[in-house]
Amino acid sequence: MHITFDIVIPVGPNDVQLFPTLLTLNKKNISGYRNIYLISYDKNLHIDGCVTIDEDRFPFTKKSITDFFQVAKFKSSAAWYLQQLLKLYAHKIIPGLSEYFLILDADVAFIKETRFFDKNGKILLRGVPLSEEKFHSPYFESMEILHPTLTRVYQEYSGVADYMMVKKEYIQSMIDMIENFHKNKFYICVLKSVNEYHNHIASLSGFSEYELIFNYMLQYFPNKVFIHTSQRHRIPASIEGSFKHHFYIAKLLNANYIVNFAKSKFTKTKIITYIQNVVKIILKKKLRPLLPFAKKIIKSLTGTTKPQIFVHTMGGLGNQLYQYAFGRAYELKYGVKVNFISLFFWNKYVREVLFYRFTKNHQALGYHNGFCLDVFKTRNFNIVWNNIRYWFNLKAQNIIRYNENECNIKPEIAMPDGKNVLFFGYFADVSLFNEYRGEILKDLTLRHISGGAKIWEEKIKNTKNSASVHIRRGDYVINPIVRNSSVCLSEDSNYYNLAIKHIKDAIGDDVNLFIFSDDLPWVRENMKFDGKNIEYVEFKDQKKNSHEDIYLMSLCQHNITANSTFSWWSGWLNKRKDKIVTAPFAWTKKDGEFVPIDKGLIYDDLALIKYTKTPCV
Repeated sequence: MHITFDIVIPVGPNDVQLFPTLLTLNKKNISGYRNIYLISYDKNLHIDGCVTIDEDRFPFTKKSITDFFQVAKFKSSAAWYLQQLLKLYAHKIIPGLSEYFLILDADVAFIKETRFFDKNGKILLRGVPLSEEKFHSPYFESMEILHPTLTRVYQEYSGVADYMMVKKEYIQSMIDMIENFHKNKFYICVLKSVNEYHNHIASLSGFSEYELIFNYMLQYFPNKVFIHTSQRHRIPASIEGSFKHHFYIAKLLNANYIVNFAKSKFTKTKIITYIQNVVKIILKKKLRPLLPFAKKIIKSLTGTTKPQIFVHTMGGLGNQLYQYAFGRAYELKYGVKVNFISLFFWNKYVREVLFYRFTKNHQALGYHNGFCLDVFKTRNFNIVWNNIRYWFNLKAQNIIRYNENECNIKPEIAMPDGKNVLFFGYFADVSLFNEYRGEILKDLTLRHISGGAKIWEEKIKNTKNSASVHIRRGDYVINPIVRNSSVCLSEDSNYYNLAIKHIKDAIGDDVNLFIFSDDLPWVRENMKFDGKNIEYVEFKDQKKNSHEDIYLMSLCQHNITANSTFSWWSGWLNKRKDKIVTAPFAWTKKDGEFVPIDKGLIYDDLALIKYTKTPCV
């Protein structure tokens, strides 16, 4: 069945320069269209093969939407709501618009010939697979405010798809239903639903025209539509889209596309974000043929930089926290900015494959989660951008590297004139940063706490005489490289019982234990604890969000830590003045002999428990 249709595209000020390039691909790959209508802020906009519609002809403007919102930060989203309403009102304003019309975002290009109807004439609605992590509740809340029957039809799909084929009859029936329900004009109903939601949740993206139409059609005209999930035929060229698509467009059209796109559309901050994503993509093997002009793009956008100080981050979260604390202390002491880099940030997969190659054990994968510091509100790390600057300076032989094990680093090395400095090491030495503990504690606040962790947060805060007990197994048991580190659980160890006794001797027997571990089933089966009340802390995605374990342990009044840098931080981050923190005196084994804890890990509040039958070397 052949159905002709028109195309409607709102074009804003930020779209004009690159829109003709994308339109070239769309004209080639969208078949069956009759006219292309551009709803523009500029009534004099002229693009061959298109009809320009002045957006001033619509019953609302960017200014009127801006004025509608009362809170300043919501006013900045007026343009976003404007382009949504322009699509929903197009059939009322554009004379001669066909019965069916395709609404399309200006920054989307189709790279293959695409159809929008099935063989029976049903509209193909693209359903975007939707995980709960990506579920955006404000869209559905505003829908139900517009009309109580407008609910989420399919839990597994979202209708936000950058484009949608619609029919005048269906759009108008939806508008009539909402207007009759509210006794008000449709666009005012939409803005009120958003504003009402903002007052409660403060979400700037509180409405989606695509989600509204998608669920309305599935509710009221299910026999007129068919859901498909293909993603291969179109590409979003916006900063939110997949950045490998920019390279695809550049390959189809011209290599200057990315440079022009970034410089014309982004602020300086967004250009940096753009470069970060570009670099991630060029490191993928499939895009290596595009590397030569990608390098030109990076050079074109980065420019020259002043001498910098870099601190390399590596290891798991515990190690990275030492590196952050060292770098932060350097900043505070000398009034300079420190950039954090990770030379292996781009390919966690490679790291895991290499780890597997040495251990030959699939279970060993995933104990370290790559770069982790961005879970804290410390700063915008711009880890990729910092790596770019490091690479360029390294290539120019403009980096002086100080290794921790070579020069016994203290934060007292001045930056040589005109040279960049790289500090490389673990820096697990509290004397490097303890002077600035107050500032670092303020830094290390989590950006987000999961629902499961919040439940335990409340429980710990409301429990008197709480003590965290951390048992680390994981790579200590599986990975042969660090297997000797599992000394707290060795046969001649009585560390945990002695640590609990140490706390009881100080505060009495009324101790409530919160047990943390990366292997709670083993702990439950094999370990017994002497406490008034024992809670095993577990919640959804706990291993993936291990930073929440450190946070929850630090909330306890007292901390029984393992021989682990990860565990060590729970005690140091504990802000209580009356805290008791224990650590094992025997930290690891070497050549069959126990080795004591490094002096750099010892601070005033730390009580060392000598728990082995065999003395330390």
